[in-house]
Amino acid sequence: MKKKKIERNGKASFVKALLFGVVTGASVWMVLLVIAAFAISGRSEPENYIIPAVFVLAAVSAASAGIMAVKMSKSSVLLCGIASGGALVALVWVLSLAFSGSGGEESLLLKLLLCADFLVFAVLGAKLGASSPKKRVKHGK
Repeated sequence: MKKKKIERNGKASFVKALLFGVVTGASVWMVLLVIAAFAISGRSEPENYIIPAVFVLAAVSAASAGIMAVKMSKSSVLLCGIASGGALVALVWVLSLAFSGSGGEESLLLKLLLCADFLVFAVLGAKLGASSPKKRVKHGK
């Protein structure tokens, strides 16, 4: 009986950590996108800076999601990184479906690279978060 309760709490804490990591990553990405939009709009040819900015900001947000997920979870680095990166990919995919008529057509290669960007940098962020000093959030008490 106790073992099931411990397993359930472990899963719940992983889901909470993943959710917190994804919300953190999405928030970081939104704030940085707004800042980048203001910085890019003043340039002479802003369309040349959009794709590189999106990739850099996606990497930063995915790393922050991985760091937060691994800090709050007792799960492995790889699991936290892949789960938070995959959740960010899913979030961006859903948002892109919602606003599909409002943008240009990007190539399939760019879309796949952006997905890989999220996954790779979320795992790197989780690794970075796990290697930093252990200041994990205590759940419940």
